Amino acid sequence: MTTDISDPQNAISDIFNCADGSGITSVFLAGTYTVSIDAVNTALQSIGTAAPLTNKTITAPNHVTDLGTVTIPIDGL
Repeated sequence: MTTDISDPQNAISDIFNCADGSGITSVFLAGTYTVSIDAVNTALQSIGTAAPLTNKTITAPNHVTDLGTVTIPIDGL
């Protein structure tokens, strides 16, 4: 199963505080995903976007998928 994030019905959004250093999303169905990560300001406007993480596979049952460290370039810095 591949989830197409270009279809708004398949997009899922979570927001994590950078001070926490990491985050865990809600449950996803097992499958292969493309992950897009943005830094946002207090108005929830994107201020930087990391390169997409493609072909990230979530396995079942109850496994955690470690995306590793993601660097987000901040616009204007």
